[in-house]
Formats: sequence, C-alpha cells, structure tokens
Amino acid sequence: MKKKICIITHTHLCRNPRVLKEALCLYDAGFNISILNSIWSEDLYLEDLNLLNGTKIRIKPVSDLIKKDIHSFLDRLLKKIGILLNTYFKVETMFALGYAPLRYLSIAMKESADLYICHQELPTYIGSRLLKKRKNVAFDLEDWYSEDLLPENRKERPLALLKKLEKLALSYPEKCWTTSHSMAKAMSKNYGTPLPQVIYNVFPSQHLTNTTAGKRPIKLFWFSQTIGRGRGLEEIISILKEVNSTFELHLLGDCTESYKTIIKGLAANRFNITFHVLQPTHLLSAYIEKFDLGLALELNEPLSRRYTITNKLFQYLQAGLPVVATDTSGQQEIIRDTEAGLIINLFEKGECISRLELLLNDAETFCRYRQKAIEAAKKYNWEVEKTKLLFIISEILPHD
Repeated sequence: MKKKICIITHTHLCRNPRVLKEALCLYDAGFNISILNSIWSEDLYLEDLNLLNGTKIRIKPVSDLIKKDIHSFLDRLLKKIGILLNTYFKVETMFALGYAPLRYLSIAMKESADLYICHQELPTYIGSRLLKKRKNVAFDLEDWYSEDLLPENRKERPLALLKKLEKLALSYPEKCWTTSHSMAKAMSKNYGTPLPQVIYNVFPSQHLTNTTAGKRPIKLFWFSQTIGRGRGLEEIISILKEVNSTFELHLLGDCTESYKTIIKGLAANRFNITFHVLQPTHLLSAYIEKFDLGLALELNEPLSRRYTITNKLFQYLQAGLPVVATDTSGQQEIIRDTEAGLIINLFEKGECISRLELLLNDAETFCRYRQKAIEAAKKYNWEVEKTKLLFIISEILPHD
C-alpha cells in the first residue's frame, strides 16, 4: 500500500504555493496525499480544486467559513475570544492561532497518516499535539512566526506559545525545514537548537517568450496579495521620483482606492503607475514575464522579513527579470550568489538613485543583469528543490 502523508495548513492552496508544490511533488512520488485546511472563499476553493485537477489529492476543509452554520459561527467566535483573551488578559490559547484547533486535531488523528507535515502557526500547534500522541510529524516553518509582525501589531499574537512551538519544531532538525539559510541560522541561534534544513520558495522552470525585455519605457514590477503600507512602496517611490530615466511602475494586488491616491500623490506625476488585479496562481508566472525589472522590497523589521526570502524574488528570476532587492539577509543570500540584480538600502537615498539610474539607462548593464537572472533560474527552481524535499521525506519514511 502507498504510504499516506497528511499536509496540515490553514489557508487556501492558491494562496500558498509552497503547500501546493509540496503536495503535488509528494503525490507524483507515489504517496497518498490528503490536505487539511480552512477555507473562506468559494471562488478560492474552486481555484484550489482546479489546481489539483487530474490528481487524487483530497482537500478536507476542517473549518469551512463559506457555510453559515453553527460550526462556522463557533469557529469565528472562539477565535475572537482567543484573541481578546490574549490581547487584554495575556491569556494565551490555541484559539488565538486559528479556527477550529480541536476539530483539526480530531480529523488529523482519523487520517492515521504515516507522516503529518505542518505549515503555519495553528498547524504547528496541531503538530505538537500529534507528537504527544506518538505520531510521525514534520514541520515546514514558512516564517519566523513569533517575529513576523512589528511591535505595535503583536498584541493579538500568543508570542510565548509560538516561541514554544518553534523551539519544539526546531528540536527535530531531520523533520524540520524553513525558507532560507539565513532564517535557519537565525532561529537555530535564537533557540539553541540544531540547524533546520532549507527548501527555497522557488518555482518550476518556465520557457521565456519575452523578446522585448529592456525596451523603453522599462517596466518596473512589484506584486503581493495586498498593496499597502509597510511594504517599502512609499520609500521606493520617493526614490524613483528623483531618478532621471524613462520607466513605468506596475503594481499587482488588492488595493484600496485611498491607498492608490496616496501612492500616486507620492509619485507626483514624475512617472506612470499602473495597478493590476490579482491573477490566478497558474497564470501569474507568465504574467510577470511581461515586465522588465522586479522589485523585492522587504524591510529588515520584523525579524521574519529580515531572514526569509519571499516568493516574489524567485518568481522574478524564473520570468527572466533582474531584481532590485532591499538589503535583508535573506535576499542578499540569493542576489550575492547570482549577481542577478542590485542590493539597495532604501534609507541611503542618494546611492539608490545613482545605482538605479545606471541600471535603467545603460542597456549593456541591464542586459548583463537579465542574463544573470536567466542563469539564476537554472539553479533556483523547483526541479532542484523538490529533490531536496524528496530526500528529506525518504529519510523520514524509508522504503519498506
């Protein structure tokens, strides 16, 4: 019989490509795969199912917030109570981490999997409970959960509980992996635990079709689920409006009309800004290729952003886009290795302006960085990283 792996997450697959890639990889390797998650959008759930079309991977929504029934009502209520207890009384509970933790545990136990792989905060807690029941558990630490918000936004977070869970996960280095070597070293040092393994947030190789890259006006591109404050956009726009070059700025993601007004006001009509709606997961890579230069604007605070490497950096490389990346430890890890773009400090404005002008105005410099990006895509892709994942799993679940 095929060995069974249960992947536990608390979001839609189309909003977490890391879980999707992992599930498909392990399914193709011959495992029986089930996924426990929470859902809140019928459209996103249909996209999830479409992404798994042609496979026998089963999604089991533990908390279905689409439904207006007693379960969804209680799930929302208990999470709200958990957050309130944490915020005002410093009482930390599992309910502050997500929806339906007790149901997650019950359903996970019924899966009777040979291995459980836990993603994100609540599933990490579920993994800790499964360990107590002598289940075989692995942890994918996608972020440094206890350090992923700025101080003023951390009141709702059960930080002591998260730190306890992180230390527990890191105590199983052969069954724990994260997103960058920078993150692995930082968390290991902080908790005094062995180094976890590293699986980069890369994407499958793609055939490039953009033959006009670098033609004027150069199209700068940034994307995220949400376009808003605290993402480095205000800082880069204040720099770009003083750059002497011909370019456009393209932003993709959900954005309020009020923030669009703020962004356009900051640009002061010095260059054109175009807003793009979110794209389906399976179309995003090809969509990115239409642009010329990717912006990876992570900040050094909170600590999680300092050490992780976001999906967007790797997606830029796969699309053949050179990258302008802020100087976080995680992003330096890739850009210094590949030389596929610039590392900038948003708070050294004069140097940023001069370096961007050279990149945007010198065709030879731009072409050199583009070629480096194309070469980097051959090293940092899912075809390479999935072999690491399969090796880790083979060590945890050796063949009979």
